[in-house]
Amino acid sequence: MKPICVVGTVAVVILAALSAAGQTNNAIPFLYPSLSPTSITPGSAAFQLTVNGTGFAPTAVVNWNGVPQLTEVISSSQAKASISASYVAVGMTAWISVTNPAPGGGTSNVVFFPVTNPSATIGMAVSQPFPGAIAVVVGDFNNDGKLDVGWIGNGVFNVSLGNSTGGFKPALTVPVFEWSEVVAGDFNGDGKLDVAGIENGSGVIEAWLGNGDGTFTQSWLFTPAQGSGTHITAADFYGSGQLDLWTAGQDLGLRWFSIWSGVGNGTFNVPATFETNSFPEPTPSETLTEMEYWIWQYRNTLVELTYGWARWVADFRSWAPSPAGLTLSQPRT
Repeated sequence: MKPICVVGTVAVVILAALSAAGQTNNAIPFLYPSLSPTSITPGSAAFQLTVNGTGFAPTAVVNWNGVPQLTEVISSSQAKASISASYVAVGMTAWISVTNPAPGGGTSNVVFFPVTNPSATIGMAVSQPFPGAIAVVVGDFNNDGKLDVGWIGNGVFNVSLGNSTGGFKPALTVPVFEWSEVVAGDFNGDGKLDVAGIENGSGVIEAWLGNGDGTFTQSWLFTPAQGSGTHITAADFYGSGQLDLWTAGQDLGLRWFSIWSGVGNGTFNVPATFETNSFPEPTPSETLTEMEYWIWQYRNTLVELTYGWARWVADFRSWAPSPAGLTLSQPRT
């Protein structure tokens, strides 16, 4: 079973895929949660499933529960898969991902696709299985095909292995720093899900490699000279076929972000840090003066920004206004 991960939304998420001249490696694709259709009823006929994201290679394939499907790649951000009626004969939840082939390449994060009848009500848990949790990440941490939950609580990182009936086994604990956010991904390409986290305030960043049984071994730790890091997420920002880390924070009101390029063995290169003054929240037709430095540094990059409930995409590779109609100002020299 391929490792999977679902990353929670942070205040600001930047997802990039570098398209530098001469680069031959395929990126690790990133899948957005906007599937079409969003669900289907059991017993339905064969249908086409449209997936959206970024970094899709021309030969990318859509996977249904890890099984490649007949795929038509529309663009680097959209693909359509032909799904057989036999896959939706009974109720279930499918794990949808996209795989780019070698060189480079890899399998994306997972988006869940319900095969179920509509319901006007939902059932809520009567007890809290993750006491004191301040952040969670979902993935198959022991490769048994069942979803598990990693959660930060009581100063440690806990892993509650799922039993496929909605319940969990007693939590395994990992003695990490006091993380405020956690992200999952296969950072060393061994098919086992790994995790990375950041400690709020100090900005200490750690990566722990999964052993495939719900336990982890530390592979990398970085203590910054100046703290205040608060956010972390993972994606293949450089299109190299290796997962990278994005971190962000603020110091005395000045906000910044860093992109740590993955080495492929669970460690990361120390990056430059980019000051942004603030995480921008522009309105249509507004000039993004706060992003001038970003545009200069990432002029060959497709970037998605998420701020609160607003999302827009700016394609700096074409040096043109983004699809949302935002005007990009001239870069600072």
